[in-house]
Amino acid sequence: DITINIHKVSDTVSFLTDTNGKSLYISLNDKAGQSNCDAACQQVWSPLLAGGRVLAGQGVDQTKLGILLRPDGTKQVTYLNAPLYTYTKDVNPGDTTGQGVDGVWFLVTP
Repeated sequence: DITINIHKVSDTVSFLTDTNGKSLYISLNDKAGQSNCDAACQQVWSPLLAGGRVLAGQGVDQTKLGILLRPDGTKQVTYLNAPLYTYTKDVNPGDTTGQGVDGVWFLVTP
């Protein structure tokens, strides 16, 4: 199972993280319910894959979470129908080095 949580930075700044505390991102290059991150892209941006259930942590709206079926048969977690990714250069839980990369990658806010 994967639990989607909220990492709160301040009263006005928070973003979603995965079970391990890794920051979650969306790509403006994706279409609703469809990942356009190819094999080269996935070397840097790892799709958040679900092998079991996708659970909402405290404060996360379960109805906004979903799954899309990737061409290779794996299941990618979505938030508001946007595919979710982690960034390979984020080393520690809560790192946000992927924010704004190439003007298309952004943290997911609840």
